[in-house]
Amino acid sequence: LPEPVVSPGRVLVRVVASAVNPVDLETAAGDNHLMLAVTPPLAIGVDVAGVVERVGGGVTGFAPGDRVAAYT
Repeated sequence: LPEPVVSPGRVLVRVVASAVNPVDLETAAGDNHLMLAVTPPLAIGVDVAGVVERVGGGVTGFAPGDRVAAYT
């Protein structure tokens, strides 16, 4: 795949770990009424941990090499 372009104000994270939690499973099954309606196909496993690879213009507070955790 081509190398991702990092837009201004964004960071590129190399994901090292991802989790599938009960909320993801409910969403995938269509049982999560607290979340916005989703239409398949959908991505589950939105909890991630990794390392910042690159930062876009204007990003402060993150630098390549930083270890991060996120809920995307």
